[in-house]
Amino acid sequence: MTSFDGLVRSSLGVDEPPANPATRIDPTAPDPAHAVALVPGLAFDAQGYRIGYGGGYYDAFLATFPGTTVGLCRRAQLAESLCAQGAIEPHDVPVQTVISG
Repeated sequence: MTSFDGLVRSSLGVDEPPANPATRIDPTAPDPAHAVALVPGLAFDAQGYRIGYGGGYYDAFLATFPGTTVGLCRRAQLAESLCAQGAIEPHDVPVQTVISG
């Protein structure tokens, strides 16, 4: 995809690339552990927990994803502990690495 013209609005109101079965990760495929998932968020903490948009999609995805998970955020979006702020629920799954700048 080379422009934003092909984006479609999701059920949560987020513009996303259209579904493409060729880009889906099959956990039963040979060596899926080499896959990397870049996970969006409104805020992250040092333990990898995130505040998203409330749909639970990424928590369900991260619970079974066999590869490496990375959250990207600006320094202002990085909290010391979202748990200490009461923002983490039992079903929340952290990313393995958070990169901020």
